[in-house]
Amino acid sequence: MRARTRKPFWTVKRAVFISFVFVIALLTVTIVYYRDVHKELWAEEAPIKAYAIEAAKLTEVTGITKQVWDGISWVVQGKTADEQEVYVFLTAAEGPVLTLKPTEHITAEQAEAALQSSEPDAAIKRTQPGLLNGEPVWEIFYSRDEAITKYYYAFYSFRDGVFVKQYRLVGDKAS
Repeated sequence: MRARTRKPFWTVKRAVFISFVFVIALLTVTIVYYRDVHKELWAEEAPIKAYAIEAAKLTEVTGITKQVWDGISWVVQGKTADEQEVYVFLTAAEGPVLTLKPTEHITAEQAEAALQSSEPDAAIKRTQPGLLNGEPVWEIFYSRDEAITKYYYAFYSFRDGVFVKQYRLVGDKAS
């Protein structure tokens, strides 16, 4: 009697098929997780975005920034029908709107240059628009290496780049 030989389990076709199924499953899980994590943020942004589009007559939204400082404020960056880039400052959906056109404010790079001129050793981590005491500002988060690394927030007027205020974070670490 002759012994039977079985085909090996890991054939090339099976290996390719199982790898393909594994990659598809991994992508599906990643997408579902990403959507679940961002669901609350997207739900919070949706009415702000809709209100900014309606109030400022935006045709396209290119960015939304949430800032929590004195209170929660939102800055929506977008384009109008004449392709002009504008910033729309909101404190809440359905709240008052402040819209600034490019000729009415300085750029983030100009605000960073103002900081660098006063503190040349500053390592800028983030620059974003926001509201401070109801006025539009550029919020610059940066660090300086002294004996230990210290972290700061500097605020510059959004309209003309004048220094407004600085806060030093306590401790040697910031998140």
